[in-house]
Amino acid sequence: MKYIPAAVRQGLLPEERLNDALYRVLHDRIRLGEFDPPELVPYSRISPEVICSPEHRALALRAARESMVLLKNQGGLLPLDKHRLKRLAVIGPHAAMFTAGGYSGVPDQPVNPLQGIKNRADHGTEILYAKGCEIPHRPIEETPFPAMKPL
Repeated sequence: MKYIPAAVRQGLLPEERLNDALYRVLHDRIRLGEFDPPELVPYSRISPEVICSPEHRALALRAARESMVLLKNQGGLLPLDKHRLKRLAVIGPHAAMFTAGGYSGVPDQPVNPLQGIKNRADHGTEILYAKGCEIPHRPIEETPFPAMKPL
């Protein structure tokens, strides 16, 4: 709201690009009924017991497993044999934190990557963790508007 109108007026952001972005964001939200009264939205009547049911959790796990893509399994390294692993390193600033994707809702039993690996590793496997780099978080207000370039 702060920068977009000025960016459009200055020609830094084409109005067609803005319309395309708004369409992609709002199209599904409208289809899901986010702007309708709850009594008109069939999804609002789904109980939490159904949403977090064992069947739905199993389906979500299956979908996550089947959606992973390995670009190159050089030397047949994967899958790792957890019974042969003695030590495993987990490195990265997001490894020890749970990060839900956009429009994910409130997770029932969130697990971060580090904990997920610990949960699946064989007893006795040493799990090493290093945060690695820091990820800087700059509020939008600190981003200088004049430095923007046209899209």
